Amino acid sequence: MESSPLADHYTRYKLGTAKVIRWLSQQAQRITERSGNVMNLPSPLTTKTLIRLAKIISFAKPKLKVPISILLVIEDVIRGRQRCADFYGQLEVNTTDGKFTPTNASHRHFISVLEEVRTLLKALDIEQPKKKDYSAAGNGKSTGDKPTKSARKNIFETLELEEPSDRLQTLPVTSKKDGKRPDQPPDDPELEEDAESKMAMSVWCMFEDIREIRYHLQSVWREYYDGKISFLAAVELTQTAFVFIEHIVEGLEPNDDGPDISYDEISDFLGIETSMGHNGLILFMNKTNIAATSDAAELLCISAWTVLQDFRTCIKGAHNPRYKNIRQSHQPFCDTLRQCEPILRHMASVLGNQPTHGDVKGFWIDLFTQDLLEMCRARGPIPIETVARCQVLLDALPAFAGQTHIGNEVLKETLERSSYEARFKGYEQKVLDCGDPKLAQRARGILATINQDGNFSRMDNARSKGLVGSYPWASDLNPETLLEHLPLLAGFRLCHLKVGHCLSSFKAPAGDDREVDHAALLSMAYLYRAARSIDLVQNEWADMETVIASQAMDGFYVRDADSLAGYARHFDLAIGVSASAFARDAARRPGLPGKPTIAAKMKKLQPQSNFARRRAHGADLVASGLNGYSAFYATLYKEAQRINKAPTTHLTSVELLQTIQRGMEIDEVYLKFDFWAFSMRCRAMLNNLRKAEPGSMKKLMGKKTPDIIELTHAVLWQAADTSLNSRERERPLLARLADSLQPVIVHDGASFVSVAQHGTSGHITESERPSSKYQWNGGEQTNAYGEKQDHPGTYREALDDYVDEKRNRVLNATCAKFRELEKADITTEKRLGLTRAWANEEFVKAELPLLIDTMEFLEGYQKVLITTKPKRDPALDMMLSMFGDPFKLYGWDEPGSAAQFKMKD
Repeated sequence: MESSPLADHYTRYKLGTAKVIRWLSQQAQRITERSGNVMNLPSPLTTKTLIRLAKIISFAKPKLKVPISILLVIEDVIRGRQRCADFYGQLEVNTTDGKFTPTNASHRHFISVLEEVRTLLKALDIEQPKKKDYSAAGNGKSTGDKPTKSARKNIFETLELEEPSDRLQTLPVTSKKDGKRPDQPPDDPELEEDAESKMAMSVWCMFEDIREIRYHLQSVWREYYDGKISFLAAVELTQTAFVFIEHIVEGLEPNDDGPDISYDEISDFLGIETSMGHNGLILFMNKTNIAATSDAAELLCISAWTVLQDFRTCIKGAHNPRYKNIRQSHQPFCDTLRQCEPILRHMASVLGNQPTHGDVKGFWIDLFTQDLLEMCRARGPIPIETVARCQVLLDALPAFAGQTHIGNEVLKETLERSSYEARFKGYEQKVLDCGDPKLAQRARGILATINQDGNFSRMDNARSKGLVGSYPWASDLNPETLLEHLPLLAGFRLCHLKVGHCLSSFKAPAGDDREVDHAALLSMAYLYRAARSIDLVQNEWADMETVIASQAMDGFYVRDADSLAGYARHFDLAIGVSASAFARDAARRPGLPGKPTIAAKMKKLQPQSNFARRRAHGADLVASGLNGYSAFYATLYKEAQRINKAPTTHLTSVELLQTIQRGMEIDEVYLKFDFWAFSMRCRAMLNNLRKAEPGSMKKLMGKKTPDIIELTHAVLWQAADTSLNSRERERPLLARLADSLQPVIVHDGASFVSVAQHGTSGHITESERPSSKYQWNGGEQTNAYGEKQDHPGTYREALDDYVDEKRNRVLNATCAKFRELEKADITTEKRLGLTRAWANEEFVKAELPLLIDTMEFLEGYQKVLITTKPKRDPALDMMLSMFGDPFKLYGWDEPGSAAQFKMKD
């Protein structure tokens, strides 16, 4: 696989290790050559050799300087390896089979070697980089200075930018007098490392990277809940992170050259097992250490793993009756996925063996829904990235109060608010309420021009068609139903529709006239700015100012001027008139350029939204021959460079997500702003001007009917040549346009931007925030068997609470039963015997593997003292062999020794 474009843990570890080895080998070789010898090194290098090289460098005369970048890299490699060793060290505690003993010994040995190398090198003077200003070492001489935080932040940049300049000349030292040169080693010498240790390091790094992404996305969805970012932005960041996760998983080091490793294999590798009894009790334990299990449960996304195991069982139940009533988890989201399963299974049957790439017969789906669909198709091992994505969704559900349908409600509300039909009706009402008959007449004329033959209804239908495509799905198996259950799918559909509409507006397919009218936009922008500069228009036109603010759009640049003649010249330059035409004779009005020149200028308009540009640019890069991953990251880093206003490479996944998020506030407005509809409004206004002023138009243009460009050119130059103090009948057309424009600006000048800003990051009002509509259910998390708990802990803690609750319920009932038997004329021993038998039957009904051990009535205190013991049967013995004695898990020293229950008065 190609090198990762992300600064993930394993990439940093590999590059860091390689950099240290290269530097040690090069410096030791040069020192050895100065003494007339040649160094021959084994390949791959052993850890002993690393210490030997460091000693050669440390004792060299004259004394060398060590680059601070080398010390930084060594620190980074040690830190990563130590965290990995700590994780596997926990799993090793109390182990009986010693599964991780060799691996942990290898980790500890390599760490000790690196620490010794670091100690040797720190005795040298520190060489500061030429281009980077790390202030960690003061004057450059230190024996123990620590690198600064800023230096650590750029560790990956250090790995990439400082490449070795010489080829290695290496291996036992021999004399040059022998006349023999050693074989040329590879540019990147490798360190000797067993496959098991390499696999262990790779697995830990992968899950650490995924955990960092998950934690960041948890904060993203909390920001959505608090109203700081929009639903669309949170979904877009999540979908982007899903691609990061897939790339990180593909970088996993396999044990051999076989197929990709599944989550099932990772579970076996780590000795993690999950099971569930008929009572819905989830057991998740490592065979070695319960404390380590708690950490592993969080790191390895075990809650998502059990949810997907249940979904896989549901899929099997559709093909094999023996699995039909088996449950692997009672987490509420399991029921949600079980409702989705028939639809996904039907989609899989319709699709057959065709690859999806997110498109199922015109119905576009997000990456997690694709994963679920593939589970229905393959019915095999569950991929690691599927588990990670499921965990992200489970982490996000509290932002929806656990109600999965809220995502679809946001989708419907956004589409309804931006509907052409709804905006048409709203504008009609504004016209009726404005109290200006002339304005109402002009507005009705504009609306009649735009909405000929029900254009608005047709546009709404065309825009929302992508929700279901054109395939004739059965009504009870329509993929659209999935939007009610999968909030990320609903958000993806919203983003897909918005991006699709934005892209098609700027580059409509052949035969489609729904493309932004660049000529009308550019013309109206200059006419508005010119009229406003001389106070013909009194108010700011918010919609037009939003369009003008998007100055980065190629081919659209509205320049301010200090006179009407300046606006006329700038407009001519924008449509292709050469600057030299004005330079030859400033008083002469240049003619318009040819139609091809103007048409070429008009075709340069591109979408300003980065959401849309990333999609379009990525498609162009793929078409040019780049693979999908390269195109994806190329567009992200290009955007990061624009936001940071500096060259940007090799960020961590979280840093890249944070960078993208910073540019989303203004980006969303451009994505949701309907440039096409607004350009249609501008064209309608200009067409109405031609119809309303036929005499003035004929006087100005002659018999020729001007197009938009010709009209604007003539109107601007007429205004530049006409005195503003002229009599009413001689007022220029610019003033008459302003008369019709002013009331529109006052009464409806912000309608497009207000729709674009609604629900957008940075524009979410207090009442629109999810936190104002429902409570975050983070305080009522659901444990593995579907019950609420205020402070969710590990699966082991949930197991304790669950068993204790059921056990105490039986023991309370036992005491009540003993009291009830007081009415019977029997001895105390008989009452105890009957109560004991009754209690043991209740334990069986409760499916608890317990029996009454001792039961004693303390007559002086009128108390019943009860102890319990485990019920020994083959099933329990098997469980105990797997997970250990449950009484020891609960903190009891021996079965029955501390499990006492006193009867209440």
